Amino acid sequence: MGRKLGACVAAIGLFTTSAAAWFLMKGPFLGTGLPATEYLLAAIATLLVGLLLLRSGLNSYIHHRSSTDRVVISNKKI
Repeated sequence: MGRKLGACVAAIGLFTTSAAAWFLMKGPFLGTGLPATEYLLAAIATLLVGLLLLRSGLNSYIHHRSSTDRVVISNKKI
């Protein structure tokens, strides 16, 4: 995944996570009742999907490299 695509996936994950967290917290903290069970489970699932998108997008954004050079560690004394 490229750097720009990783940033887009991370932004989508951040928006999804924020929207689901707002839906979950609006009941207890803003004085309305808890949503129905179906909506509560859907919001929790959406929160988890958003967190996964955010993690994978940031991981790709941070660790994107143009080369595939690897460091080989040997036990030889120099």
